[in-house]
Amino acid sequence: MRYLVVLRHPFFLKNFAAGFGRLIERGHHVRVVFSEPPSGRVGEELIAQTAAMLPELEIGYAPAVKCARSGASQVVSTALDVLRYDLPMYGSSHFLRARALKLVRRTFGADVFLMWARRRARDKGYAAANDGLKGVLDSLPAPQHLVDFLRASKPDVMIISPLTPIGSEQSGFILAARQCGIPSLYSMYSWDNLTNKGMLRPTPDFGLVWNQSHRTEASELHGLDQDRVVLTGAPGYDIWFESQPVRERGEFCRSLGLNPDEPFILYTCSSGSIGGRKEASFVESWLTAIRTSGDARLARAGVLVRPHPQNAQIWETNDLSRYGNVAIYPRAGAIPFSGNAREDFYLSIHHAAAVVGINTSAMIESAIINRPIVAFEDEKFDDGHLGTPHYCELLKHDFMIRTRDLAANISVLSRLVGNDEALLKCSREANARFIDNFIRPLGRDQSATLCWANAVEAVSARATAAVSARPNPTAAWWQVRLALTLGWLHLFVVHPTAKFLRKRVIRRRSFRGLVSGVLRRSGPLYSAAVWGHRMAWCVLNVRRRGLHSVRTLGIFALPIPIPMFVEGKKRRLHALAERGIVARRYHDGEFRLLAEIERAFGVGGTTPDHLILGDSVHYRVRGEDKDGRTLAAMLVDQLGAGRCLALNGSAFPPTLFLEILRCIQRMPHRPRYVVLPINMRCFSPQWHLRNDNQYENEIAALRAHRPGAPIPSLEPTPADLAAFRKISVRYPDSPFETVDDFLKVIDDRAAKASDDSWRSRQIAIFHYMHPLTADHPWLAALQDTVDAAASMGITPLLYVTPLNHMWGARVVGPRFLEVLASNIAIVQSALQPRVQRAGGMFDDLSLSFADKLFFSKNEKTEHLADAGRAELANAIVADLLALAATQDSSNKVKVVAR
Repeated sequence: MRYLVVLRHPFFLKNFAAGFGRLIERGHHVRVVFSEPPSGRVGEELIAQTAAMLPELEIGYAPAVKCARSGASQVVSTALDVLRYDLPMYGSSHFLRARALKLVRRTFGADVFLMWARRRARDKGYAAANDGLKGVLDSLPAPQHLVDFLRASKPDVMIISPLTPIGSEQSGFILAARQCGIPSLYSMYSWDNLTNKGMLRPTPDFGLVWNQSHRTEASELHGLDQDRVVLTGAPGYDIWFESQPVRERGEFCRSLGLNPDEPFILYTCSSGSIGGRKEASFVESWLTAIRTSGDARLARAGVLVRPHPQNAQIWETNDLSRYGNVAIYPRAGAIPFSGNAREDFYLSIHHAAAVVGINTSAMIESAIINRPIVAFEDEKFDDGHLGTPHYCELLKHDFMIRTRDLAANISVLSRLVGNDEALLKCSREANARFIDNFIRPLGRDQSATLCWANAVEAVSARATAAVSARPNPTAAWWQVRLALTLGWLHLFVVHPTAKFLRKRVIRRRSFRGLVSGVLRRSGPLYSAAVWGHRMAWCVLNVRRRGLHSVRTLGIFALPIPIPMFVEGKKRRLHALAERGIVARRYHDGEFRLLAEIERAFGVGGTTPDHLILGDSVHYRVRGEDKDGRTLAAMLVDQLGAGRCLALNGSAFPPTLFLEILRCIQRMPHRPRYVVLPINMRCFSPQWHLRNDNQYENEIAALRAHRPGAPIPSLEPTPADLAAFRKISVRYPDSPFETVDDFLKVIDDRAAKASDDSWRSRQIAIFHYMHPLTADHPWLAALQDTVDAAASMGITPLLYVTPLNHMWGARVVGPRFLEVLASNIAIVQSALQPRVQRAGGMFDDLSLSFADKLFFSKNEKTEHLADAGRAELANAIVADLLALAATQDSSNKVKVVAR
């Protein structure tokens, strides 16, 4: 039988991969597609891990096409999902209600149907309002691209999950399956999906749930007939029944930096919607209470804080070492799906004296591994535990030790750390009851994965009869037309406009910036406003100061803006050149970079001691920076204008640096030191394979120049983006195969908000995660540059440019740092012997700067804010001073680890 499995994104593979393996073993064909592009959240790495585990599993993507039909289903689905939060059972769920209403405001038109449904609920009750919205949704035509996709795939049964996120686009798949006559089977992903999210809409033909409580929820809350709901247990948790410890407790503790002679407590963090950013400060207050508890054994106990993979960013820079015997691991979060991540998660629970948490699925794993679970029901997080129905459902099974304040929590932990047998026995018995009722209701010895596969096959056999019983359209024609109209407006007008205003205009800090942002994108209107403002300024100053003030203000260049801009740019660059700074790709009738080399090192040159080469990091500044100096200007100010020459430009490559050194080799004067940046992005195809980044015209001019010769006029190397886009690339961490694939995603700034992190992930991969090899031509150019400097007696200082590694780890995960470390190791091994022979220094600054030192915390390049530029300038100057102090006494390389 052919199964098409529609998952929202790769994170959902975690609980279903084992079940897919069972179906494949029985000869079925299973194809998994994702209903939305991988969003860049932790989880995309599961694609590669699942493919390695199940080579026969076919994994792909469903078509994502915006149309009025998909927009209509999203609008009506959102209204239907939010309507449920008017029920009395959500009266204390303030966070869930607020989240739902926020999503209504983001979906244009949903409030129209929600208002209509609420009026109907007042008159006829909630059931009538719910049925009315379901009738509108059932009456909508299916999105044609999904119908075509299902017909081309030809599955016998479609399995879908999770289906319940508010406004989820997966409702279109159910409509398309109905139109194609394909049975639909809902499979429950997690224990909160039927209460904390939206509705099962449109109603699928069958449902697979974990236990009897979930069957009741599917029937009473979602309208799915009980005889069409099958119990399977929780298939995603079978791995914890099978796991065994592979490392002793002492070895595991030592690997984390914990004292192996003391017991440790595991704190399992919650997701962002439960714990949020305040969970980090809460943990600090909890640690303070432990260390000051008065119980000597508890005060000495280790504490392992395990970040939630979807809220790990709050722990990236958090330092808990002051509490002693505390570890945060894994700091970037990890999904315990396979390999070391799964082993570490199991050992963290297995070796812990107790497991503490607010509201997280790790409590379920801890019950299976049979460790005591201490639930911290602090009032700060009431919305995240007692205010959620799924947590209250757990309380019915009475397997957690509940504590409402720090005093009660410390008291319980003191007993558990002291091995209170009565409490431990009670906990073990409660865990067993919980497993029997919640995790494996069909029998503790029955594998839930096996039960899930059996249920899928059994339901598939009943599917033909279910397909014939389709709901008849009950909505009025005007409701369907209204939904289609509102859906089209939402997808093609309101949402893109709101996103544009939110990201490009409203985020500007000043009112002047807001107005400028609107006008700047209005073409002729902006030009008219700018020149009108300048003319008004001109008239005002003539009246105040006389006609001579007009020329001073530069207004006589009206009405031609481009020459005015060029002249202003020339003046700014000339002013920089006077201080020894040559920046950007700027040619003012002559090759200015070559002119500055001739002026500094030619006949009668000024001979500065320091030659500082750089790329755009050296000249880019933010508009809101308090210190508007560039990095080059900061270096010149610290080293002295007469002692320093800074040459930098956009995407300056190592080959250009090499030709600059070779050109200086022919000059009568030379610097004492040369500073060379190693930007890890330069080795990627994004930089290395783009033809205008080769600077062929500039390199040819440098090669041809001889001391005292005229400085040639030069045009920048032209760009050929069409050829660049066709280049094939290979990235193990991305499915893309050409530069054009990446650029389409990167250039799609109008993508929906849920795709922003997916876009950021692809940018991080494209920029920094290309596998570097030792024979890379630009790495060879850096080697030749160091050798050229050494042959002239110039001491080289090489540093790896700081990059926003925190952002990379957020959008890609631990894999980002692994690839980056591997590439930097190749660079260091290739350059270190040459730097050693030249008596220079190699300083790896790649991971030295926090994200707050860049243009923004989500800055996708290496460009630094004023504080970051100042810190980098200080680091470079400190290295130069260290070289000057040790140059005469040692020729050994200094490899600096920060």
